[in-house]
Amino acid sequence: MPSAVLIITADAKMYIPMDELVDFKEEIARLERERAKAQKELDFINSKLNNPGFVSKAPEKVVQGQREAAEKLTDKIAMLDDSIAGLQ
Repeated sequence: MPSAVLIITADAKMYIPMDELVDFKEEIARLERERAKAQKELDFINSKLNNPGFVSKAPEKVVQGQREAAEKLTDKIAMLDDSIAGLQ
């Protein structure tokens, strides 16, 4: 768990104590809630995309939009996982 952040400028080096500014347990819990929400949305979209009836009957623009949304959610989940791991 990072205890301080180092900021370096041309004129100075500054340490900011993170333990005093961030409640890591609370932040991890918030990120985990956000991840669960994103996973739920991704599961819903994937259930539509795995339904042959939806894919064959929906306009291609709608199907493509769902695929793009799934890709964005997958990326978001990966970023949240990285953030959670960095705080533990």
